[in-house]
Amino acid sequence: MIDLTKTSLDTFLCSQNNKIIPANDYSFITAKNSISVNFSELYRDISCKYKIYHIKDGEKGDVVLLCEGNVVGFYWGDLLAISPCHQNLKLSTPLIIEAVKYRMQPETRILSEEGKAALTSAWNVANGKKINPWP
Repeated sequence: MIDLTKTSLDTFLCSQNNKIIPANDYSFITAKNSISVNFSELYRDISCKYKIYHIKDGEKGDVVLLCEGNVVGFYWGDLLAISPCHQNLKLSTPLIIEAVKYRMQPETRILSEEGKAALTSAWNVANGKKINPWP
């Protein structure tokens, strides 16, 4: 399991073995249709309208973000995606922090620049280098 406070940023990002690719504007819509709607226990409310759940039929560390009952984001397998109308709210930070507690450190990563920025931001929050936008 990944402990962000004991893992260097370079290790977490697989800096020696990652590939940066352009973001896919259709990642959220394409993958959303594949996610099972079976959620296990509520992980936490991050605001009055956003809630994070673990995906019951997924792998350990697969999480989904709901807004008023609708899926608006997830960290599912290697794919981290937030609905375009919910982007730029730093919602990926709590998703990443919760998900990685249940995941093994990968040896490689394929990232968009946005994905790299989201992982970096979550690492910075976990290590007290940045204020948590969703305490």
